[in-house]
Amino acid sequence: MGCLNLKRKIAAILAADIAGYSRLMAEDEEETLRRLTDYQRVFKDVITDAGGRVFKTAGDSVLAEFPSAVDALRCAVSVQETLRIRNQAYPLSRQMAYRIGLTIGDVVDQDGDLLGDGVNIAARIEALAAPGGICISKAMHDAVSSKLSVTYVDMGSHSVKNIPTPIHVFSVSPEGRASLGGAPHAAQSATRFAPSTALAGLAVALVSALAVTMLTRKVDPPKPSKTEIAAPATTTADAPPSVATLENPSTDTPPVAAPSTPSSPPPPAASTSSEDVTGEERRRPMRWNVCRGDDTPAALQACRELVADTALPRENMAEAQQLLGYAQRKSGDIDTALTSLTASIDGFPTSAAYNDRGTAHLLKGDMASATADYTAAIKLDAKNGEAWNNRAWANYKSGAHSKALDDANVAVGLIADKAYAWDTRGHIHEALGSRKAAEVDFLKALSLDPDLATSKSALKRLTGR
Repeated sequence: MGCLNLKRKIAAILAADIAGYSRLMAEDEEETLRRLTDYQRVFKDVITDAGGRVFKTAGDSVLAEFPSAVDALRCAVSVQETLRIRNQAYPLSRQMAYRIGLTIGDVVDQDGDLLGDGVNIAARIEALAAPGGICISKAMHDAVSSKLSVTYVDMGSHSVKNIPTPIHVFSVSPEGRASLGGAPHAAQSATRFAPSTALAGLAVALVSALAVTMLTRKVDPPKPSKTEIAAPATTTADAPPSVATLENPSTDTPPVAAPSTPSSPPPPAASTSSEDVTGEERRRPMRWNVCRGDDTPAALQACRELVADTALPRENMAEAQQLLGYAQRKSGDIDTALTSLTASIDGFPTSAAYNDRGTAHLLKGDMASATADYTAAIKLDAKNGEAWNNRAWANYKSGAHSKALDDANVAVGLIADKAYAWDTRGHIHEALGSRKAAEVDFLKALSLDPDLATSKSALKRLTGR
C-alpha cells in the first residue's frame, strides 16, 4: 500500500456556492446547468489569473486556495462583479448569485485536496454571506484591511456548526460602488430610514387625496444638523440627535422616514444701513433658529419669512426653501413641500435637498421619482450613506431587490453604526430568500438599537422566537 502524501501549510481559502440552487434546478434544470458551467468557468479563469487554484468542485460549490490573502479577496471581488453584470441579463427570479467566504488558516494538503479547519471555516463563513456577497474572517481582515480599496463591515462573532469557537466575520463590498463622483456640499442633510411603525396620523390626513398609507422611520442626523421625523404637527421630536417615533399597529413592512437637516444657520446678508442692522439683521438669525425648531407652526412661519426675504443670497435662499419644504412635509402638506424643495433645488442644488425631495415622493408612493432624486443626491455626495439607504428602500418597495441589495451593501459600509441600515438590508435579504443573512442583519440592528421594532418582529417571523 502506498503512503498518503500529506503536508501542512497556511493558505487563503475561498469557498463559494449558489444561493437558491435547488430552486433554480427545479424550475429549469437544463438552463441552470448550462449557466452553472459558464459561471464556474468564470470562477476558474479569475482564480487562475489571481494565482490561485481550484482544488474541489461539487455541484454548485467551488473551493480554491491562494498563497496570497490579498489576491484571494481581489479575486472574490472580481468574480462577484463579473457575475453581477451577467445576472442583469436575467429576471430576478432566475439570477444565479454566489455567496463567497474567505479565511486564512492551517490546512492539510492530501495529494492536492485540502482538508482541515481552514476549509471548514471558509465554508461556514460563506453561508453567512448574502447572495452576491462576500464575507471574510477576522484573520483575513487583519491581513488585507489596509491593502485593498473595499469597504469592510464588522458583523461580529457567530457560532457556526462544527466549529467550537465563534467566528468573527466581516462583510466586504467594493469601494467603487460608492464612488459616483461629485464633491459634497458643506450644507448637506441626511434623510434616512429607521425602525418605527406606520405614520397613521399622516395617512389619515392624506388618504382622501393620495389613497395611500404612508410609513415612516426614525432618523438620526449628522452633527451639527438637527432632524425630526415627518409627522403631523402634534408630534414632537426628541432633542437632537434623537428623533420621534410614531406608533401604528401595522408592522408588516418596515416604515420609511422623511426628515431634513441643513447645517448651522448661514450668516445674515450684508446690510447698507445701521437701521437695517439693528432691525432686520437682528431678526434674521432668530428666524433661522425658529425655522429649524421643533415647533412646526412656528417653523413654518419663520421659514416663510426667510423665503420672503429678498436680501438673502442665492445659496441661503435655497436652504430656507429646503427648510420650509421640510416643515411643510412635517405638517402633512406633501404637495406644497415638493414645490418648496423643487424651488430649493432649482436655486442651488444640494445632496440634502434631493434627498429630502426623494422622501416626499416616497411618501406619495411615487417610487420612480423618489429613486431619481436619491440617485441625484448620491451623485452630488457619493458618501451620503442615508441616500444610499433610502434608494435601497425605494428599490425594495418597487420589487427591484437585486438593485436594492447593491445599495444597501454600500449603505451599511458608510453608516455601519446605524441600526436602520442593517434593518433595511435585513428586509431585502428576506425578500431575496436569504433567511440566514437576513437574520444576521436583524441581529446586528438590534445590537445597535435593542428597541428596534421592525427587526424584532422580523426575527420573530424568521425564527419563531
